[in-house]
Amino acid sequence: MGHRTYPVVKHGFPTGTFGTAVDQQGSLWLGLMNLDRQQSRGFYRQGGAPAVAAPSALGIRLVRTPGPSSVRPSFRDARRLRKESALIWPAVCEQRASVFYKPRRARARQNPCMKPNIIPIVQYTHATAAVEWLVRALGFTRQRVEVAANDAVSRAELRFGASPLVVDSASAAVGPWSDVRLGLHVCTPDAETTTIRDPEGYLWSRGPGDFGSGDGEVTIVAERHYRNLASALEWLRETLGFEITFEVPGPDGVPRHAEMRLGVGTLYVAPLSPEPGPFADVTQFANLVVDDPDRHHAHAKAAGANVVISPRDTPFGARYYAVRDPEHVLWWISTYRPAMPGQALHH
Repeated sequence: MGHRTYPVVKHGFPTGTFGTAVDQQGSLWLGLMNLDRQQSRGFYRQGGAPAVAAPSALGIRLVRTPGPSSVRPSFRDARRLRKESALIWPAVCEQRASVFYKPRRARARQNPCMKPNIIPIVQYTHATAAVEWLVRALGFTRQRVEVAANDAVSRAELRFGASPLVVDSASAAVGPWSDVRLGLHVCTPDAETTTIRDPEGYLWSRGPGDFGSGDGEVTIVAERHYRNLASALEWLRETLGFEITFEVPGPDGVPRHAEMRLGVGTLYVAPLSPEPGPFADVTQFANLVVDDPDRHHAHAKAAGANVVISPRDTPFGARYYAVRDPEHVLWWISTYRPAMPGQALHH
């Protein structure tokens, strides 16, 4: 096992050693050794990014290293530590002195030969104008367009990278879709097409349609916010078969953010915030994955997009911006990519 160590200093004085190691399977090990447990914060790795330490009466030290190299604690350790630390971003736990905590293996790129299977369906009052805006401002491409008798778009299948998006005309919606702004379709090749609502009324459809999904990485990830997140997580697991691939622990054991995967597709879920603000009306939206948000932002702004958040960095190493389309639908554009099952996030 190859390893490196760095001195940890506070106010110029060494207080311990920060160590990293990579085993033969490529897994990363991190830990802190010989730290004074009475000192709670302000530790820094000499010549590198800061590491913040939080003491615990349980004998576990929580350490965060900002940037792409960060990894997260196990859910069990995070729950034990939630009352001792306000840190919610991914971290590495070190229990006792000289003992390394082994995180999940670093995340690899998604399999480019698999098709995204969770497909947002957005309904617009003016579907023709919406399609034009999505293509012009956000860079979607048209795959298939159905036109009504009045030459207006009734349904359009678009793509952003490999991920499809369906745009429907609200005037043509029938049945359970008649009062829906955004629904999610799960491509299930061996099942008949059905619709179902989750416990908080969000609409899901299941069926063999892939709506022109391409081969490659997931580039559109839907996000839904729930009043009762614990109940929603259970329903998504038991009814639709999702599995949790990542959680950011929150108060009372309820995650502040969770990522769930079903096949290739990913869904982000979070608690619905009761606080007022510019996004108080948002209960669900779509995330677009891009490599260069600044370039994408410049293109969208030049196309007249309503930018509600200018490009900026997150504490977990991603960069993003956000826009609202002409019908006030929120789009979040970010470098952040969802985790693969059993692999750690590069937050």
